[in-house]
Amino acid sequence: MEDAVILLTLSVTVILIILASGCCFYIIQRTKARWTTDTSQIEQFEDRIQAIDARLSDLQDIVISIDDQLKRSSHANTTPTLREIS
Repeated sequence: MEDAVILLTLSVTVILIILASGCCFYIIQRTKARWTTDTSQIEQFEDRIQAIDARLSDLQDIVISIDDQLKRSSHANTTPTLREIS
């Protein structure tokens, strides 16, 4: 009877060790997968950032030209019309 209890305790202990090591392995693999990124994703992200930068530059040029037109028209003491701005 005493041998059966020792064998059962040993079996449960081994099972718990296997489960704990499996959980640790799973957590480590999951965190590695989360922090490693694919180089194609990085390249796609850089391409999207460059496209956004180009659009913002174009928009900035448009705003600067409209501002210049408004300044010129304010120096002439006339109110600009929509046709003058565009």
